[in-house]
Amino acid sequence: EGETPEEALLREIQEELVYTPLELRYFSRYETMNRIHDIFIEEVTEGFENKVEVLEGEYGIFMSTEEIAKSDDVSATVRIVAR
Repeated sequence: EGETPEEALLREIQEELVYTPLELRYFSRYETMNRIHDIFIEEVTEGFENKVEVLEGEYGIFMSTEEIAKSDDVSATVRIVAR
């Protein structure tokens, strides 16, 4: 569609969660044989889950920075929100 990974992520977050990230940061990229995964981080405060409305898709995975660093496989997730 000609979108950058960040543009696609912002569009999807708005469509699926009715949320606009405040301080989205690029974390990492990894490639598999079939696709490229760009990982972004949005640090959120307590009560974040009350600020989103899940309209479509899966809810996602919430991981601390330490959990992300220890994770061997984040391929099941396209978006990671670190708290």
